[in-house]
Amino acid sequence: MKYLKYFSMILFVVILSCSRQSSYKLTISIFNYDGTIPANSKLELYNYEKCKSEPVSQKVGNTYKLDISKYGLYLLSLSGDKNEYCYLHLFSDGESNISVKAFLPLIIERKDFIPKYEKLSKFIFEDTSSIACKISRIYSDYVSAQEEFMDSAYYYKTHNINNGNYINKNSGIILTRLNEKLKKEKSGEVRDMLYITYLQSWIMLPSGLDSATCDRILNEVKPNSVFWSFGGELMNYAIWATKSKSDKFKSYVEEGIKTTKDPNVKAELLYGEISALNLQKKYDEMTFLIDKLKRECPNTYKASIAESEFLNTGIGKSVPEFSLISVDNPKIIFTRSNMLGKIYLMDFWSTGCVPCIAEMPELHKVYENYKGKGLQIISITGDKKEMVNSFRKKKWIMPWNNTVLTENSKSQELIKSFGVYSIPAVFLISRDGIILARNEELRGKNLEKTIKKYLD
Repeated sequence: MKYLKYFSMILFVVILSCSRQSSYKLTISIFNYDGTIPANSKLELYNYEKCKSEPVSQKVGNTYKLDISKYGLYLLSLSGDKNEYCYLHLFSDGESNISVKAFLPLIIERKDFIPKYEKLSKFIFEDTSSIACKISRIYSDYVSAQEEFMDSAYYYKTHNINNGNYINKNSGIILTRLNEKLKKEKSGEVRDMLYITYLQSWIMLPSGLDSATCDRILNEVKPNSVFWSFGGELMNYAIWATKSKSDKFKSYVEEGIKTTKDPNVKAELLYGEISALNLQKKYDEMTFLIDKLKRECPNTYKASIAESEFLNTGIGKSVPEFSLISVDNPKIIFTRSNMLGKIYLMDFWSTGCVPCIAEMPELHKVYENYKGKGLQIISITGDKKEMVNSFRKKKWIMPWNNTVLTENSKSQELIKSFGVYSIPAVFLISRDGIILARNEELRGKNLEKTIKKYLD
């Protein structure tokens, strides 16, 4: 009887364990912005840890069921009949079912600029008190603020406002709202999300990220937080904003590299270390980390560009060969050999690139101050010649050398050889054809500081 009693107890525990739910589901239904059902909705699931999209098969009409039993952050890409698409970053605690109705955005195309969202995407959670719902709402608020900011930049672009300042009425209250929300929030995950979206808002803050707030972020958000998946580079932004070189923050990045489960975050952190070593001219250590990045994060974007960017065009390297035709005089061709003896900037830009346009005031100022001392500039764009001419006539004169890649049959080879994967991208070249400085050293107020080192 004694053994039978023990057996009954064990059997009860086994039955109880089996009865517990071991698989948690996300049920998500996709609608058009007006509530109608798309004839052909689609959904993709991105796995941050595997660094790839996974197939989605469970669908009935416009409704999908996905397994979200694993703790972490998921990225869902949704689209409808007219190729409208939106994203849902979904947090799962691994212990709850989640039910969501997703409404696609209404998009209006705008010539020569980003599309405008007439109606933003909307996500309605069945449980509005859940952490998943709170996190989704925080991200939606950030997207709305960013949309308003980009509309301000569009106003700047179309009204020929040349003072370099964007109209952004949200910029003064972003930090205030963050602190108000943090006072009321106890959930660690929600607090992490609030901090991360603040860092994402850096472009909307004229005075930059707040040093004290970034110090607080680095003390509260753990290096392996799943929310760094919104951008591993945000960790470096926070550290730079503290204006601190303390070992605490160096070890923070090292801990992030060791403990993050997201290969893209790890790649961003390694990329930041590589960039710092490049500035310090520690090329052996830099090469070692590039090999580590390629080996440990092989499917990431940063791993695919690091070698061409830092080994081909690192500081101290010879500028790659180039042949560029002048916009103003097609008989003039700029090459590596005929630019020897001159100190010059190579500026990769575009007429539709807001950060590129933001650099124009400083570029014009520095050119005016140093052209008499020998500084030349070659601005390089993939835009059509007509667009460049119109921009120079109506907005910024750019009274230096201008070229367009559309007239260069080897333009893709040139971009690859320079490791230009985003713009603006800037290089300062010596009279001997050696790269003296690049990118961050040549942005904003840093531009004149760097030029002075070589021409004053």
